[in-house]
Amino acid sequence: VAANDERRLISGQRVDLGSTAVLGLCRLYGPEGVFFGIGEVDAGLLAARRLVSQPQGEVSGQNGLSNPAVTG
Repeated sequence: VAANDERRLISGQRVDLGSTAVLGLCRLYGPEGVFFGIGEVDAGLLAARRLVSQPQGEVSGQNGLSNPAVTG
C-alpha cells in the first residue's frame, strides 16, 4: 500500500479500494515492500486486522533508530 494508506491503516482507519476490490483477508506491505500486517477487504474497504510490531518510527522505510551516524 502507499505510505499515506499505511499510516491510515496503522492508525486504525480504513482505506477505500473501490468496488472492484477482491473480498477477504490479505497481507499488508508498505511502499518499501516491508510486511506490516494482515488486512481484510469488505465492501471495497481495507481494514487492518493484525499488525506486526515495528520499531518506533518505522513507517514507510524509516529505520526507527535515533542515531543516523551509527546506522548509516
